[in-house]
Amino acid sequence: MKILIFGATGWLGKNTISYCQKNFKSAELICVGSKSRKFSFGGTDYDVISFQEFLSIENMSFDYFFNIGFLTQEKEELLGKNLYINKTTEIINGFNTFSKKNTIKKALLLSSGAVYWKNTDKENSYTLQKIFQEEAFIKKCVDTNIQFIVARIFSIVAPFYTLDDNYAFTSFINQGSQMKNIKITAKSKVFRSYLVYEDLLRYFFSDINNKTIDAWTENLDIEYLANIISKIYGVQTISNYETNVLDDIYNSKETIFKNELHKPTKINYSLLDKYINLTNRNE
Repeated sequence: MKILIFGATGWLGKNTISYCQKNFKSAELICVGSKSRKFSFGGTDYDVISFQEFLSIENMSFDYFFNIGFLTQEKEELLGKNLYINKTTEIINGFNTFSKKNTIKKALLLSSGAVYWKNTDKENSYTLQKIFQEEAFIKKCVDTNIQFIVARIFSIVAPFYTLDDNYAFTSFINQGSQMKNIKITAKSKVFRSYLVYEDLLRYFFSDINNKTIDAWTENLDIEYLANIISKIYGVQTISNYETNVLDDIYNSKETIFKNELHKPTKINYSLLDKYINLTNRNE
């Protein structure tokens, strides 16, 4: 079995590698990153290839392709709108180029719930580029007979995070690990559709139908996560909500994945404690 992971050294790339190491021990993993380098994870050393090296691969067959790597919306502030669009378009076109020269059996694209921001006051370049990516990916898969799943992600729970990731989950762990009380800075309750990433991988390897899904299993107030992480570290959660109205909502109403997933993983103390310990052991 040959598996290519595009975006292998990031948070979800590491989780994909970990899943493959546990479930497909004899699989050959081809890891793609922003630059070529040595990368050690889970007791195995990998030679990560660059984007340009990735584009040079031809006449090879892959059982699975994980299309994970993309520039987050925060990168637009650093790069500027034009450069951000140019770089993300290059990533999007990279899959098209690669799939013309190689054979792929099945592919997973990680997209975002931000696609629903189109034609709202939240619409940004990230929204439009993820929509463009979804459309280009699906067209190429259909044209070249690649089985596919497009998974729109809203919020994630997974190990192997880095503490400087700009997410509520990692921010809470960062505060707790320093034995600081966990502060929620939002002025009103924040509601998110959460995915345990390993659940998506189980689903991808078992499902055979081409589809676009919203990947989530639980709608949670982020204070719920903060309270669990506070208990793990023995600190307090401090929230200063000015209102109980849920006016910061980033959640899905589409339930295909949630309904079809066999035995979704519950987000609770046991799971988060396990993920924190896994991450600490991997550092």
